[in-house]
Amino acid sequence: MSHTVMVGAVRALAAAANEQGVDGGAIARRHVPEGLLNDPDGRVPFQQYRAAMAEFIDECGDTIGLRAGARAALGTTLEYLTRTSSTLGGALGHIVRYASLTADRATIEMHEAEGVVEYTFQAPIEVIPEVPTVMVRQSIEGFLALVVSLGRSITITRWTPTEVRFSYARPDDVAELQQFFGAPLVFEAERSGLVLPSSLLNLSVVTADTQLNLILAACCATLLQELPKTQDLKVDVMRKLTAAVPHGDHSIDQIARKLGMSGRTLQRRLADEGLSFHDVLDETRRLLAQRYLAESSLSITDTALLLGYSEQRAFHRAFKRWNGRTPADYRAAQRR
Repeated sequence: MSHTVMVGAVRALAAAANEQGVDGGAIARRHVPEGLLNDPDGRVPFQQYRAAMAEFIDECGDTIGLRAGARAALGTTLEYLTRTSSTLGGALGHIVRYASLTADRATIEMHEAEGVVEYTFQAPIEVIPEVPTVMVRQSIEGFLALVVSLGRSITITRWTPTEVRFSYARPDDVAELQQFFGAPLVFEAERSGLVLPSSLLNLSVVTADTQLNLILAACCATLLQELPKTQDLKVDVMRKLTAAVPHGDHSIDQIARKLGMSGRTLQRRLADEGLSFHDVLDETRRLLAQRYLAESSLSITDTALLLGYSEQRAFHRAFKRWNGRTPADYRAAQRR
């Protein structure tokens, strides 16, 4: 996986670990060069970020992402840009505009209608099937906690969302999530995000500074332009398939449309890389099947249906071809 994540995310995890009595700095330095750690706007390769995250989870538990986000302190240019905005709506808009500064391929959207704002987030690792759900959770919970904590900090108000949505199944313990957000939690949502009353967008930012905000916006635009251009068609197709397969809308024409091209163009571009759409779909299904069987309570029948198999026998044959064992044997081995 070629994309990168801002170093500020690793720094936030390290600071949250320190607050738990764990040497977060030592964990961070094992995976990220110390010189790079001193630059919050720097970029860390995904594999290094993933290895660091795994160690933070092992040492601090599966709420480390939430705790890191709740600190609302990344030290990045984007954070300072939000802190100098005029209103909460302006601050949230900046995060949408410069989403790629948080991580390559991060998707953040804000839609307002009928007095309600939907602020949605899709983490890059969320749509990489081989990444375990516990790691996906840290990114999503961390980002949503950051938005809420930062929003409360810059407006000096204890506002709460109307609803908080998560794209994964409900964890066993949601007490910390409930305590922090103070709002209804919805799991297995189509997209993770926050639902807010539109009136919150008008809240004034107490540290607003129009001139400094313009300067920081220019800095963020420059940082955005300097990001390395990552072109990995297979990864982009797998990202779209990961989101689309459970909903049944994963034909080549539908995926191509989501990527802004025709089905014929997508087929040709994949062929240029020695790939076929069928092969990429097959690999995506394999990785999703492994995730569902290892990390969810879905029945094997429901897993087959989610992956687009109308008959369980066809799923069994495919799974045995992928893994050399039946879905039931694979699940049993994972749980042992």
